Amino acid sequence: MTIEPIEPLENAIKTSVVRVSSGNFLEMYDFMVFGYYATAIGKSVLPSGNPFLSLMLSLMTFGRGF
Repeated sequence: MTIEPIEPLENAIKTSVVRVSSGNFLEMYDFMVFGYYATAIGKSVLPSGNPFLSLMLSLMTFGRGF
């Protein structure tokens, strides 16, 4: 009876964890940048006479995506 080495399985698991973590990091980075620039996005993309309304519309877009 031969026992197969576990190393290929461990490498596959480590690779999967790194890929999932990288994807999660990029997604959270995207939301962080959007949240940081929410005021500027509200003023330029969702203009209205009320700056508070522009910010709230921008944050509602952020929340919808989240």
